[in-house]
Amino acid sequence: MEYLKSHMRPWVYPTLATVGFLLLLMRKSEFPAVFNWYSIDYTILLILSALNLGLFWRLSLVRGSYRQLIKLFSGRPLISIAILVLAVALLIDFIIGIPSTPSPSDWVNLALVMGILIQAEGLRRASGKLSGNLTLCACSLALTTILVELIFVLFLVEKTTPQNQEEFLRLMSSQWSQPIPVPKPPGTFRILGLSDSFGTWGGITNYHYLLEDILRQNVSPMIQMINISVEGYDTLQELAILRYGIAYSPDLVLHGFFVGNDFSIYGDNVEVYKYLSVTINKNLHTSHYRPRHFGVRAWIKNTLKALQEKWRRDRELTLGIVDTVGEFSKRTFLEIQLRRMEKWAKPTHKDVDRMKKVFPVLDAIRKIVKESGARYVMVIHPDQTQVDEKLRQNIVTTYHVNEQAYDFDLPQKLLRSYCEDRGIPCLDLLPSLLAKAKGGEVYLARDSHYNHTGNALAATNISKFLQSRQFLANIGQSTDGKVQAAQ
Repeated sequence: MEYLKSHMRPWVYPTLATVGFLLLLMRKSEFPAVFNWYSIDYTILLILSALNLGLFWRLSLVRGSYRQLIKLFSGRPLISIAILVLAVALLIDFIIGIPSTPSPSDWVNLALVMGILIQAEGLRRASGKLSGNLTLCACSLALTTILVELIFVLFLVEKTTPQNQEEFLRLMSSQWSQPIPVPKPPGTFRILGLSDSFGTWGGITNYHYLLEDILRQNVSPMIQMINISVEGYDTLQELAILRYGIAYSPDLVLHGFFVGNDFSIYGDNVEVYKYLSVTINKNLHTSHYRPRHFGVRAWIKNTLKALQEKWRRDRELTLGIVDTVGEFSKRTFLEIQLRRMEKWAKPTHKDVDRMKKVFPVLDAIRKIVKESGARYVMVIHPDQTQVDEKLRQNIVTTYHVNEQAYDFDLPQKLLRSYCEDRGIPCLDLLPSLLAKAKGGEVYLARDSHYNHTGNALAATNISKFLQSRQFLANIGQSTDGKVQAAQ
């Protein structure tokens, strides 16, 4: 029995690690859809991580097989300590970030890692060999972290800003019901929808597709919507994807601008990735080789936030704080809306100048549209705080905001002025949404996107605007097969 115990002991941690990964694989959760549907790559990632972790733990703990390596570390304390410091520094940077201010939960996570190291060392009961064994344990976890990051970045994540036509088509395949041929069929009038999540939320009931249905019924069945909107985009990313969408020869580009966050420009500093419905923003102009900028760290962090948010939503519903479950908890949603309001509703010179930085990007978008021969229309989507008076007062009361210090019409004033100066057709949806909101909700519960009523209202107003401005007049087929529309 003693013989069995002595030989089974080195396998304790690899076995626990493997069991932990298998339990993770079996985990089910409603939101986000991280553990519900597994791709083969995700399974491979977990299996490789489990095997790698198990092997490294075995390397660290089976002293009989690696006596010389432990002897090397133990006999050269300076080398051992140097390697230990580097490995621990990598782990600390991965967990809490250096020199970012750690939160209590960060310290708890760090304590768990150190606890594993200490338990592993205690398992061997190797007095006098503390430095060597601890160094091997720290290196095991550090190398595991690096290996998982390489697998994650090289094989799993996908950029949401396409770099070529193949990536563009792969991105569109997730939201187009069927492939759309690049050559435009004779007699077809194509409208290119360009926006962020406002242009995709609701799926087939999004205002882009409702608009297509309205125009096909009221104007011509030859009208076709090509929606290249992508969730999470800013205007620079919309500019980037427009270069691929413009190849579909649109006659009209419908550019949706959401005042809540489209004034923010991340530029080339941030690359957006996505894996299993979880978005990762990586700052490319920082040292992204450091563990604190690892993609897998950001993914884990965002996944845990989403799971925590689900717990908050369910708890608020159970306690009667809210009547229905929304996309966000009430607490998180109010925080998001406050941050947005701080960015677009302060009429100081500094804030106005910051918001105007988006104008050159809009100019670049219009230039591409003009050079393609299409026409450009801007549609301004208001923030929910501008429309929902109850929400605004909730923010004011909760955070003791001085409402007089804000100009809630500021974004529309800036954008309308921009459009007037350049002769751009522009539709501001704020007045119609304000009128409709008096009779009922036009936004999803704690979400900031349109519900079906809001999407339908947006589609109706856009349709009326396009027809009143003669954008769709005389659509038909000429003798050469080209679309005829008002120019």
